[in-house]
Amino acid sequence: MWRLIRPKGRHLAALAVFLSLLLALLHVTARHTDAYQAAERFISSDGRITESIGTVQAINFKFWDGFHFTSSSNGGEANFTFEVVSSRGLSIIEVKLLSSSGVWRVVIADVRSSNGATLRIVGAGGLLSTWILC
Repeated sequence: MWRLIRPKGRHLAALAVFLSLLLALLHVTARHTDAYQAAERFISSDGRITESIGTVQAINFKFWDGFHFTSSSNGGEANFTFEVVSSRGLSIIEVKLLSSSGVWRVVIADVRSSNGATLRIVGAGGLLSTWILC
């Protein structure tokens, strides 16, 4: 029969260091993609965002809420979640982007305010027009 071997402390420490470095690398890599920068630029400059939450003061990537990013020569898809501090308080903004010919476009953007209300800033209509442009 198999005997369960208790892991040694140095193995657990090495595993913890490895996982920490892996997560840090994923975080930095995600923040340096064109999709991430397009999403951040959208949040900081779009008039509909400013109208709904006020002037954007800080944008924080909610890495722990998950993100999705795929890209190829034919296009790509990305989803990011941001915590945004604005003149009207704290909001969560979820952004979905699609890429065509190397250009990232926001197709869905949802804003969730601190009171829990969710407002779709950019909707599925943008998704159809983006696919037509492909």
